[in-house]
Amino acid sequence: MITPKRVSVKFYANIPETVDITAFKPVFQRWIQDRTLDNMLIDVADYKHMHEGPGVMLIAYEGDYALDLRDGKPGIQYTRKREFGADLMETLTLSLKLALSATLQIEKEETLSGVEFDYSTIKIEFLDRLNYPNTPESLVAVKEAIGMHTQDLYAGAVTIDSAHADPREAFALLIKAEATPDGETLLERLTGVNQPAS
Repeated sequence: MITPKRVSVKFYANIPETVDITAFKPVFQRWIQDRTLDNMLIDVADYKHMHEGPGVMLIAYEGDYALDLRDGKPGIQYTRKREFGADLMETLTLSLKLALSATLQIEKEETLSGVEFDYSTIKIEFLDRLNYPNTPESLVAVKEAIGMHTQDLYAGAVTIDSAHADPREAFALLIKAEATPDGETLLERLTGVNQPAS
């Protein structure tokens, strides 16, 4: 399938009440100074005053990280905005790896009071309305393209459903697995995901 112009991946916090929004800004600022992530980190933007908005964003060259508050569920979202893979699955794999790298680092941060993530659920949003309209046809096509790969990733059954019922919203998926692996396991498995032909 065509590589979307932008794609985002989100992992939700396991216990939303443990997320202290104000603690993330200094952590993200330190990540820039320490070059913590495998990305060119540039700046931090604070949107926590917005109700269910992007929260606190860590701006990077290839893609942006955010403590995202949308859906009424805080989580870490990675949005790829340039230098995509050769096809949809390669782009998703790259985005998932970078999102997981961020969540795993957050789980190690002492100042974030033990924030952990629910790795059994992934939200994937396709920010490309031309090539990925929010229609039943898009859902069928993308499920066919990524279904086998997500089963391999979770080593078991998964469900893939539309995350946004309103066609005016961006096309997005919720992937839910019966298994509940940890983030390290998912990151290891991603290195073995076979890429489909273009």
